[in-house]
This record gives sequence, structure tokens and C-alpha cells, in this order.
Amino acid sequence: MTSGERVCVLAAVALAAAAGAHAGPVWTVGLKGGPCMATLGGDDAGDASTRTSFGGGLFAQGEFSENVALRFEGLFLHKGADFDTGGQDEELSLDYFELPVLFVYQYPVSLETTLSAFAGPTIAVNMGAEYESRFGNSTVTDDVDDEFSDLDLGLAIGAGASFAVRTVVIGFDARFDLGLTGVGEDDVPGAQLEVKNRAWLILASLGFPLSR
Repeated sequence: MTSGERVCVLAAVALAAAAGAHAGPVWTVGLKGGPCMATLGGDDAGDASTRTSFGGGLFAQGEFSENVALRFEGLFLHKGADFDTGGQDEELSLDYFELPVLFVYQYPVSLETTLSAFAGPTIAVNMGAEYESRFGNSTVTDDVDDEFSDLDLGLAIGAGASFAVRTVVIGFDARFDLGLTGVGEDDVPGAQLEVKNRAWLILASLGFPLSR
């Protein structure tokens, strides 16, 4: 197990223990989505630049006190990177179903407005990978799913604000999604390329509080 995987496992255990130490959370469930600005980092990333796409999904947040909450998310995200190789535009599209588990610290500013900061581990399942090359009016798309790992473990950290509006909660958050494990498979069995996901996400959410 790599150091990155150990961090994710220990963080998940700590979050689960914190959740189990409290009873009777107040839950809010809903939808969220927004732009995902992704690129690749690591020694083998080359001249990767940012590609922007839309991502989104569902969330459930349990509030254990005025300041402490635990949020579970299921997000469909399009990561990867763009490359410019001298007149030929190339795009690597990595599709993931990502499961963040986030510890949330909340600071109520008023009865309607709450500021928050959050961090926690992410587990992303590879849903597909494509490499697209564009030269002039020609476009070639290759399926490169076999060249990338099935799972990507990472860490998300960010901040946000939420606003209670009648019976719903409108929220906004910005986060940095840091991949901790290599996503590319090497030609040598069991080895990995030094390529890791990096992404900024700006998400808007619509939540529906559930009664106790």
C-alpha cells in the first residue's frame, strides 16, 4: 500500500469514527454541479494544460452539531488534460465516478447563511478514457481505457457557503481535487506512470433538508 493510499484509508476511518460518536444527525440531500477544470501532474505529465468540462451528481450531508457535519457525495467528473503538439490539438478525457467523504466545519453567520471549510478522501472509479487528436478538419479518437488505472485515490479540500431559502438550501463551494495515486499504467506489469490528476471544481448545489 502506497503512502497516498494509507492517507485515504486513515482519513476514512477517522471520519467514520467521528460520525459514530454522535447520534441523531440532521440530514440534507440534494443535487450539485458545475465546471471542472482539470489537468495532469507528475514527472510523466509532459506539457499538459487545463481542460474544462461539466461535472455533477448527488450529495447527502449529516449535521451532528452547529459546527460539525459529514458529507457524502457521488459525482460524475470528466478529468484529463489538453495538449498542444505543434499545430495538432490533443485531448485526454478521463471519466470518473468519484466518491468524496468530507469532514465539514461550519460557521453560521446568520440564521440563513453558513460558511464552511471541508476536507476528506476521495475514491474515483474509472468509467472510461479516450484520446482525441485534431489536425485541421480531421479528428481521430482512440479508446485508451486499458492504459489507465481502475481506481484513483485522492484528497479534496475546499470552502463554501450555503443559504437557507424557505424550504431549500442553496450552496456554492470551490475545491481542489488532488490525486494521490498514479492514474497511468506502465508497460511493465505492476508499474505505474508518474501521472496524477489535478482539478479545481466550482459547484452549485440545491439541498432539501429532511426532518428528524
